[in-house]
Amino acid sequence: MTPFLLVITFATKSTAMNQPKKIEKTGENELTITWQDGSLHHLPFKKLRDLCPCATCSGETVLLKTSKPSKVFLDTPGRYTLSGIDPVGNYAVTFRWGDGHQTGIYSWDFLYLMGKTPTGHHH
Repeated sequence: MTPFLLVITFATKSTAMNQPKKIEKTGENELTITWQDGSLHHLPFKKLRDLCPCATCSGETVLLKTSKPSKVFLDTPGRYTLSGIDPVGNYAVTFRWGDGHQTGIYSWDFLYLMGKTPTGHHH
């Protein structure tokens, strides 16, 4: 298996306020998003995965009761290994993870907000 290079470039400008020009894997565990407005966001895979917006990960709210995902999910092998990125229309992407998870749909707004929110540590 050769290490793959993940790069998605977006040529078309959508009507969205902001969308990525480029999403690329820039480190062993990091994704860099270049936005139309010129800002650069570096997102660690761990943050992307931990904030996965899908129902299984973020906990479903059913009848006003929020179920939290079980801790079993949190240490699966490959959990933080990114194996692919798939565009969803021109408003979002899904990430394929090493543990087979791929149901989270990350909208541009969601990713942009995530990129602007500090992770709490700088390196």
